[in-house]
Amino acid sequence: MARGDAEQDHRDGQIGEITALASVTSSYLFANNSFTTITTSLAQSPNSPTLQTFFRKEAVFRLKLLHAALEAALVTRVVPPAIPQSSQRLGENRRLCQSASMASTSAAAVLLGRQLKQMQSDKDIPGISCGLVDNNVFEWEVMLMINDDCKYYGGGFFRARLSFPPEYPLMPPKMKFETPIFHPNVYPTGEVCISILHPPEDDQYGYESAAERWSPVQSPETILISVISMLSSPNDESPANVDAAKMWREDPKGFRRKCQRLVRESLGDD
Repeated sequence: MARGDAEQDHRDGQIGEITALASVTSSYLFANNSFTTITTSLAQSPNSPTLQTFFRKEAVFRLKLLHAALEAALVTRVVPPAIPQSSQRLGENRRLCQSASMASTSAAAVLLGRQLKQMQSDKDIPGISCGLVDNNVFEWEVMLMINDDCKYYGGGFFRARLSFPPEYPLMPPKMKFETPIFHPNVYPTGEVCISILHPPEDDQYGYESAAERWSPVQSPETILISVISMLSSPNDESPANVDAAKMWREDPKGFRRKCQRLVRESLGDD
């Protein structure tokens, strides 16, 4: 192999190596900034000490997981003593990327397992039941038992699925209702569209602020509580189901009748 080709392979390998490490490093720094922000705001908040302690511990736990992922990626980094051959460099890059990806996925799995166990044992979360789909910690089956106080869906039982990405908690899960539902913020396919499930980036249309979107300090519990609240208070500014939004605005009685029919169907009464 010509020296020029070898040097180019070396440069390409360095770029791949830096890209893989930068991805994990960026994740760690993002979590660190989120942790600093939430602890600062909580320290100035009048909320109860118990609530402050809970969220602070949650933020610290996530930060430690991401820090472990970063360390795992750094440990796997191999610096060869000389310019390697192309196949050697490609093999190293593959191993590095696989190690970084596995570390990140492992951290997400540990966090999700902990959060699932916490939700299953927490008796202060009424109306929410969670379990795994095919023993996969990244796929949750959820049952929402809607309180009778809900104007539209009170008394209903709605099944849904939460699908978490390997990048969790840096990126949000997707939520999809499996029980039929008619709502301005739920696509006809059942996929839920609310701010907390949108990635942490600027909204180009100006409907949402960054604070309303997903952040690593959120959790499956906060998602499901937000969805239950959404069922009672639709947001029609940017509807996922235009027909539902139109009926909710122009024919509220008809909208409520349709919702109540779906409630009966969810109970097997129709």
